[in-house]
Amino acid sequence: MKRYGEVIGVVCLLMLACEAFSDGYYVDEAAVKLPVERFRHDAALLGDGTVAILGGFAASNRENILLISKDLSSVEKYGDDANLHQDSSGIALPNGNAMVLTGGPGYIFDYKEKRIRLTENSLPVEYARWPTITLLSSGLVFVSGGDSADFQALAYWALYDPELNRFVKTGDMFQRRSKHTATELQDGRVLIAGGSSHKGQDGYRDSAEIFDPKTGKSTLLSAKMLTVRAGHAAVLLDNGKVLLVGSVYGDRQRCELFDPRSKRFIETGSLGQGRSFPVLWKREGEVLVVGGASLSRVIEVYDEEQECFFINHDLLHYPRFSGFSLTPLNSDMALVVGGRADFGDRSWNKLETISARHALDGWKKPPTSKRSSNRNVGAVIRVFQDGELRREIPVKECALVKGDACFHLEKYPLYVLLTDAVADCVSPRLEVAFAKDYSYAERVNLLNTVGFGDIREIRMAPDLSSTEALRWKSVKIDSLLPTAEELASTNSIVAAAKLRYFNTGYEAERDALKDLEAVKDIASQDGLHSLIVVGGRWNMACRKFTDYIEDSPSVSKVLSDRYIILKVIASPEKRNKEFLSEFPKLQGIPHVFILDENGEVKHSFAAKALEANGSYDTKKLLTVLSE
Repeated sequence: MKRYGEVIGVVCLLMLACEAFSDGYYVDEAAVKLPVERFRHDAALLGDGTVAILGGFAASNRENILLISKDLSSVEKYGDDANLHQDSSGIALPNGNAMVLTGGPGYIFDYKEKRIRLTENSLPVEYARWPTITLLSSGLVFVSGGDSADFQALAYWALYDPELNRFVKTGDMFQRRSKHTATELQDGRVLIAGGSSHKGQDGYRDSAEIFDPKTGKSTLLSAKMLTVRAGHAAVLLDNGKVLLVGSVYGDRQRCELFDPRSKRFIETGSLGQGRSFPVLWKREGEVLVVGGASLSRVIEVYDEEQECFFINHDLLHYPRFSGFSLTPLNSDMALVVGGRADFGDRSWNKLETISARHALDGWKKPPTSKRSSNRNVGAVIRVFQDGELRREIPVKECALVKGDACFHLEKYPLYVLLTDAVADCVSPRLEVAFAKDYSYAERVNLLNTVGFGDIREIRMAPDLSSTEALRWKSVKIDSLLPTAEELASTNSIVAAAKLRYFNTGYEAERDALKDLEAVKDIASQDGLHSLIVVGGRWNMACRKFTDYIEDSPSVSKVLSDRYIILKVIASPEKRNKEFLSEFPKLQGIPHVFILDENGEVKHSFAAKALEANGSYDTKKLLTVLSE
């Protein structure tokens, strides 16, 4: 395994004031990778200590089972004829084997014989996308719900006996549910919570029912959940309550507890980052909340005793938005595999581990925050070299907008500053400090915003005083940039060239054909080529491509010298069919057309074709732009 900090050498110090905590979690990247990217799979720890990756979407060969060795040093591909569906769900069985279900007969992977066999009988439904699979303390496996082939929620339940290799009981839940959770309570009954009744937001449920495996009966609870939930996660706590976290709809930050004694749902601390399809890891009075938010690498940890969340000092190496797996290898270590980074098509073949470790003196927990406010708060980033302050970088105009946990920063190259301002430091450290009234949610989301590049670790310390916050907030960003002499000696920051945009956004109200004629006239008069980018503000890949061409010095230099840029919207809001009929067919969003000075199309390609290592292949793009 390699430690990312050994390569980048960046440590982030997040300043907070609260009570001390005992354990933190250390994130490490594994040296081995999957042969292809994979998401929406499941993983199972087998009896010999290997981890099986089951089903899911992949670049190719999704039918194969992948076996990750016990020491995380190798990956073996098994079973070209396994026929595991991309919509399957899997779980480790008490006998060390793994079960995979898609409705109908189940598949059992025998870890000793390295072969796949079918269950003796079938589920009561022919097809089920992503049913819940819960291992009960009795040794039986509880299966419930999921989506049919046409995305309608299913109501069935089934009990599978691993020793008999058959489903021994079947029946119906009180309500149809998909994207719900099924959590065994301390008395052996199962809490079935939330989910959706059919495709679409109107079908999301705030109801729950209790299933009794002994009687095979399910009872609808009179008490409602505090919010509708689907695509959430749930876990049984040591005190017998069930923690419910996240949702794909509704209040994604709000969390709640189910108390079996009162049969009611009660409020608990809120997440700092709204999450959908998060993954939970329960250990020793704490619950780690991993993934479930676009481009987020922040791990939040729920303290069962205090009923609040704190930010883990180590961040994930790769953002795990959805479709990833987390497999506890033992009581102190879990393996994270695959998944998607954001709403786009980028998925991972990367592996990393999360490990418990002893706390260092001075680490702190933040206070609980039930709700976050919409306001601007001052913050500062300080850059050190060998204990000497090198830079103070204020973060300006940070605010939550439209109730969503998302930050908007004032327009300046914050990523460049964070990445390159420390490039000349021998052993650099980054400190992030907040004013005392900065809410927990704001802290988490700012960390998500500025931490996507190179911040890997957080150390906790006291908050800024009001006087310090005002002083740092008043510092001008220009005074913090490297001097010309520093740039010449280190080449640490190259100022991005100013691009020549005809328009700055994908505006639906614009006439794309008139804009095209105007761009052609300018290009002809000034001897320029035209770069036409077709996309939309709604698409994260379009924002990613814009950020890349603006922040890449070599690309922005060529564009500023030779090109005029036109952005054209293509979305359900405005499809621009007449404009697009003049060009080759789109291959994806964003799509790029390059025109010469005479207005003739020289190149047509989707930006996705140039993607490489989470960004774009600069060499290929420069070759195209320079022709």
